[in-house]
Amino acid sequence: LESGEWKTEERRRSPRSSCHYTARLRVPSVQGTANFDAAIAEFTDIGLGGGWIHTPALLPVGSLVEWKIVFDGDAAAEGLALVARSSEELGGMALEFVEFFGNSRVLLEEVLQERSA
Repeated sequence: LESGEWKTEERRRSPRSSCHYTARLRVPSVQGTANFDAAIAEFTDIGLGGGWIHTPALLPVGSLVEWKIVFDGDAAAEGLALVARSSEELGGMALEFVEFFGNSRVLLEEVLQERSA
């Protein structure tokens, strides 16, 4: 890639959709920081591969987090993600989803399809 070209090249594995979903983040206790619990967090874009989440409590790149989004009604998607980028300036983190719990991937896929229709 030419100088600066990497900044504009799309590197995501799946497309993202703009959104405003309240989410809950938690660091699994195996990392020794189980007290991190950002109840006030919001995904502002999301796709099957991950998303951007605004939160005042930032974690270092490479941290493993549990995430959960409750959609309209009681449907919830949840899983594990790695922090791919963390920015104080932007007030959030880029998460890369690494595992979905239960039928969360199917549910997220359905929500994204509905948004794009």
